[in-house]
Amino acid sequence: MKVFPLRFCPGARALAGHYMVGHEEMGVWMPEAIEDYGFKKAPTLGGFARYLGERLTWEGHEDDGLLIHIAGYATEGADIHPEMWFVRNYKHIDRATGNYYGHGREFQVSEEFWTGDYLDALRAGRRPGTPFRHWYFNGFPSGRATYNALRRHLVDLLDAVWNHPSWKFRPPTTIEELATFMRLEINLVAALFEASDYETPYVGGDAQVEAIATPAGSVAL
Repeated sequence: MKVFPLRFCPGARALAGHYMVGHEEMGVWMPEAIEDYGFKKAPTLGGFARYLGERLTWEGHEDDGLLIHIAGYATEGADIHPEMWFVRNYKHIDRATGNYYGHGREFQVSEEFWTGDYLDALRAGRRPGTPFRHWYFNGFPSGRATYNALRRHLVDLLDAVWNHPSWKFRPPTTIEELATFMRLEINLVAALFEASDYETPYVGGDAQVEAIATPAGSVAL
């Protein structure tokens, strides 16, 4: 299991890389870490990201590369808004190949959406309240690149289907319907790895999709 829901706030986290912390499997270590942090007073998405970074720095191994995405809604402060936290012990990414390199013991923690990509979009002229989507990828480079390419082609195909004058297909209108399409996209990539010549199936198994409903009172993007 590589996708873990967070019970203490509306969010989930996904990981790529080594599946052990010390001598314990991530499937055991991570649910316990989520539960332990959830007992803290006023747990938050960002607080959990920093908590993971600190624990993994002390409990992980320097030779184990790991990338973690934590997505959900910040519930502290004056507004409720989406965030995407990135916890990793890699220092760099090769923009040409997509490979990660330079990993070590210390984990870095940063928020990438609310204070990064969305803020950049506003600075570039996007009006608040207009629909905004952004994708984040981690994991095996060719899998990430393939998923991104498939998604672009699927957008064109689905737009043609949904805009057909005599068909009654339509875009998803609920979080559950959207999750169905996300699952389809991920399973397409898994099928490609199933029929590949890679030494190991870096992507595979049933797609894991965690649909996070927008909390009441969230800011409009």
